[in-house]
Amino acid sequence: MSNPVERTQDDQLSVGAQPVCVVVDANNWHSSALLRSPIAVALVYYLRQSGGYLGMPQVLEREWNKRAAERIDSELANYKQAAQTIETMCGFKANYVHLTAAELEEIRGRCIAELRDLFVPVPFTLEHAWRALDRVDAGLPPNRGKNQQFKDSAIWEAVLELARAYRVCLVSNDVGFYEGDYTGLANKLTAECSSLGVNVRVFRDISSCLKHLKQEKPVDFVELEWLADVIEGNVGDSLLSEASEQRGYFFSLDRIAASAMAHLTDKRDRLAIAFELTYRLINLSDSDAEVRLEPKLTLRGDCFYDTNTKEVSDIRVPELQVSFCTVEGNQVTQLSPFNPSGIATSSLRTVVSRTMRMPLKKSD
Repeated sequence: MSNPVERTQDDQLSVGAQPVCVVVDANNWHSSALLRSPIAVALVYYLRQSGGYLGMPQVLEREWNKRAAERIDSELANYKQAAQTIETMCGFKANYVHLTAAELEEIRGRCIAELRDLFVPVPFTLEHAWRALDRVDAGLPPNRGKNQQFKDSAIWEAVLELARAYRVCLVSNDVGFYEGDYTGLANKLTAECSSLGVNVRVFRDISSCLKHLKQEKPVDFVELEWLADVIEGNVGDSLLSEASEQRGYFFSLDRIAASAMAHLTDKRDRLAIAFELTYRLINLSDSDAEVRLEPKLTLRGDCFYDTNTKEVSDIRVPELQVSFCTVEGNQVTQLSPFNPSGIATSSLRTVVSRTMRMPLKKSD
């Protein structure tokens, strides 16, 4: 494996500049369909165009390989189950792909091989292991109390090594890296970075990381209202109502805000759209102990948009956000995976759309 500092000296675009290096944890690798979700495709394209990299600690690559196999197995199982259901309903045999173990391994390897030109490998050294163990014993972040995270501690040691030569963005939803509820890098980790003179930022998902890297405001997406209607129709009022009721609210169908940010991808006519749709909720609890003022439900997700055909495809809504104010005036935000009907899934992605086309406008 190459030394990350050596690669920086060889590849950086200008003298004195620190390229961006994004480290994507295994959970985000898994939930982004192995970096093939719309927003992940946009991130990879951005890194290639801007001379950025993907940091790849050895301990994390092992987890990437494991999660890739899990994700492929899970999707094939869902595919087989859907085919069997169609057979039962329609009375004819539905064909589905059966892959051998060797073919599955080839697919898993290809998923990672296609990204390898972006990798900055970081070997898992004995020094990393000892320092990670020291973190666990001392209860320092990313460990919290009795929640011991040796693997995350080892990843953090690799991140610090990368940060000596790169501006590192760590994409992780592991709460141990954060101060409070995903409000920024843990204070002790921030102090550690300052003492070493390095720059590390942490983001809970790929979309927020890409938005930070591009330093752009959401675009004025011309078809925003139409796109919002398509997404809402794809998810379904009944699923949103069910999700709201599980959290103690009534879904009002009153959409009060919508935003979309467009990102370029490797295909000229295909944009990756990161979107947010916010709805008013009605609190169903009569308890004085559960007063929740101005509750709102926000869908956060991404999709592809074809600028030529006006088609929307691959809509994903991995999580829901519920926010409200307490009687004391404090803002409370609750994040949870979007899991309709409470069905256990092996992936955070639970909504996948059919392709939708925008109606053609009448000519004058």
